[in-house]
Amino acid sequence: MPISKIPVGAIQSGTIGTSQIADDAVTTAKILNDNVTSAKIPNDAVGSTEISSNAVTRDELQSAAVNNISSDSIILNSTNGTADAGDFLVLDGTDNSSTNANHRILYDETFNPSTFNVSGTATAGNAIKVKSGGGFEFGAAGGLVLLETKTVASGSAANQPFHFQNIFSSTYRNYKVIYNVKETESSANAGSAGLIVRLGNAGTLSTGTSSTCKHSLMYCQGDATADSIVYGDSDDIFVLCQNFSSNEDMTTSGECTFMNMLDTDFQGSCISSTMMHGETNSYYYEHGLNMIINKATTFTDISFEIKVTGGGGGGNMDSSTAGYPVFGEVKVYGII
Repeated sequence: MPISKIPVGAIQSGTIGTSQIADDAVTTAKILNDNVTSAKIPNDAVGSTEISSNAVTRDELQSAAVNNISSDSIILNSTNGTADAGDFLVLDGTDNSSTNANHRILYDETFNPSTFNVSGTATAGNAIKVKSGGGFEFGAAGGLVLLETKTVASGSAANQPFHFQNIFSSTYRNYKVIYNVKETESSANAGSAGLIVRLGNAGTLSTGTSSTCKHSLMYCQGDATADSIVYGDSDDIFVLCQNFSSNEDMTTSGECTFMNMLDTDFQGSCISSTMMHGETNSYYYEHGLNMIINKATTFTDISFEIKVTGGGGGGNMDSSTAGYPVFGEVKVYGII
């Protein structure tokens, strides 16, 4: 009859030697959970002199029977297909003292591995952030989120190539725009032109005459004492810079922030800073503000264009004024 239990003291230290346990005599199939416990084999009953080398091999320890052993150590799994599978992660000893070199890396009991996960799809420009319920996820973690870029080569200049349709949505309250817009070089144009933003909804730019927008632009000139202010009102149009002379290559670069464009409690508005340059009106900087007077008016579309504006001040402008082919690049960002 097989012996099911070996009582403590039945096997004395040194009574089983290497000649009694041959190589591969103990296999993983013969070692099952709980068959051999610490109570069944006393301390030092079987020592290193009693079990010869390779009696229990490393391959045999890579089984479910051994993997059920509880351990706080971090062990490499076998999915990498390398010879390191099953090894412990150890410190490399690069600390100043090197006293911990080759020590095992243990789990910190205050760290919950179940919350360490990353969900969602990795997208260019996103970051890893903490989810509301714990753990991690990909997403916009703050700052600016690029929504759309329109780039137009000089040979493809057109009057309205920078029309952003449905760019304003409920996702963001405020938006940042970086613009570099230039009129086709050496083309004829009238005086009092400038960079404007036409407003619209659902893909259609407004042609109304509601006179809902008012603007003021404060300007100064580089390496000169020229400084003053220009102003006016317009029909569903924001003015970012104005007062170019006729027949000069009009170049504009700058940034602006749109606020509350879909909010019926706050007036939609835009604060801008624009560098403008032409053969006559050169090295000008204009800092501007635009506001929709009727707070209930909302817009989803914007179009950056160079058109004839209302002049130095007081004049009303609308969509019927002359416009000119432009090229360059405009980027629109949502502000987190």
